[in-house]
Amino acid sequence: MNSSLSDRSINLLIIGVLTVFAIIYYPLWLTHEEILSHDAIMWFGSYAYTADCLLNWHLPLWDPYGQAGNSFYQNLSLLGLLEPISLFYMLMVKVFSISILKSYIYLSITRIIFMSVGAYFAYRHITGLKNSAK
Repeated sequence: MNSSLSDRSINLLIIGVLTVFAIIYYPLWLTHEEILSHDAIMWFGSYAYTADCLLNWHLPLWDPYGQAGNSFYQNLSLLGLLEPISLFYMLMVKVFSISILKSYIYLSITRIIFMSVGAYFAYRHITGLKNSAK
């Protein structure tokens, strides 16, 4: 009986966290407003520059905006700008005519989901428990 009570409390906690997440991000999903409240937005400039270059068939090797111009090639691997998922979201800008900012936000949310699912499976493998949070 005690374990079912703890399972119920875990389920309520998960529902509560998802509800808070939905309340915070409802402007993005319902009204399609941009949300500029996370510190990951500081990397948006590099993403936007890369997306703009690649969508116009230019290889982004030189950043004309940062520090009066500097090399850009080290940012490509550091920020994961040439990962397949990043290129997929950059292509969505062209295909669905969405803004580069929305593409970046969707990419950030997708990365968080991938990391969360990966952490779950890693903890599940390490602990051997189906509910790895126990």
